[in-house]
Amino acid sequence: MNSFYRSIQNLIPLSTNQELLLERSANAIRLNTRLFLQSRGEPDCCLGYDDNSAENIIWMVSLMSTSWIITNLKSKIKNGHCHNTNHEHGVQEPRLCPIGSRFHKEFYAEVIKSLEDLMKIAANSE
Repeated sequence: MNSFYRSIQNLIPLSTNQELLLERSANAIRLNTRLFLQSRGEPDCCLGYDDNSAENIIWMVSLMSTSWIITNLKSKIKNGHCHNTNHEHGVQEPRLCPIGSRFHKEFYAEVIKSLEDLMKIAANSE
């Protein structure tokens, strides 16, 4: 999970150059798909999924983005992430702002709830 987080985190400084960001994002997705997801096939039905299959690519995008949002928000909860330097913490890093921490904890809870809802849907579908 941390390697997926780092894959995205390393792209963030490129966000001002959208073409480069898109190119590097696609490369990271392809690389992680090759490294972490198995190719699979069913010769009798002429089926196959590899690192170029939409299913594996979307699966990897979901793994990478889920890893990033969970790791990012947990860090912001712990560090009390806040941009308001007029608060008591001033410019210190980490800010340890209780308001920022609470804000990110609520956001994190929403993310986790949505993932739990998806898992319930997955468990109930055949």
